[in-house]
Amino acid sequence: MFVPTVLSVVLSSLLMTAAGPDDLLSDPEAQTLVSEAQILFSEGNFGEAARLIEKAYLIEPVPELLFPWAQAEREQGNCRAAIDLYGRLLEEIPEGRMADSARSNIALCEEEMPPEEEVVPVVEDDPLEDDYVEPEPEPEPVAKTDDKQPKVKEWYKDPAGGVLTGLGVVGVGAGAALLIVASGNAKGAPDAPSLADYNSQSDTALTQRNAGAGVLSVGGALLVAGVIRYVLVAKKNKASATASVWTAPGSGGLVFSGRF
Repeated sequence: MFVPTVLSVVLSSLLMTAAGPDDLLSDPEAQTLVSEAQILFSEGNFGEAARLIEKAYLIEPVPELLFPWAQAEREQGNCRAAIDLYGRLLEEIPEGRMADSARSNIALCEEEMPPEEEVVPVVEDDPLEDDYVEPEPEPEPVAKTDDKQPKVKEWYKDPAGGVLTGLGVVGVGAGAALLIVASGNAKGAPDAPSLADYNSQSDTALTQRNAGAGVLSVGGALLVAGVIRYVLVAKKNKASATASVWTAPGSGGLVFSGRF
């Protein structure tokens, strides 16, 4: 199941307000590698994307590159490598939206990793104890069977659903607020003392209306994605869609593939 492409486009336009490649990466080769890696990431070629991001990071170690690198590793099933990269990112950038996403993805990776097998040491037989006769073990008490089913994690405690729903609610609220402010400015424009003030107020209202519509669309899409995530968790469908946020210098977006 895939979320509509418009979500990726809208989120990408929203993240474009962040620092561009010229602000974070000064080396042209590193900029080119990151651009190529983003294309590969969107195509689902996570192994090659991770390799290019690592190469760009070695050329210019910008901490923001650790997030898409970790995302590419996680999509390949390399959760241990992804957790290490998320941890290095949090050491450099402990606060902000990227840090919050890194912490959420660490929790998801820890749930996906299989438990480590306990290594049982091999004890060699002591030749001096060959004549030792081991007593018969006492019969073990019969364990009572428990017909109760194992506890299932409540759907409303799912961290990914909480992040998507929370961001969606914030986006809807912010977009609605911008539209209200824009409406007020548009209504007050005819009362401006001069033509220049009228034009300025009208342009401001138009900008606020467009921004409000964009943010409202993003919030609505994220809210829908959060609801879908909760539904999938409630049905215990472990083979459902996955949402991976691409966050790299100069661009952003939401890429969907594989599992959640």
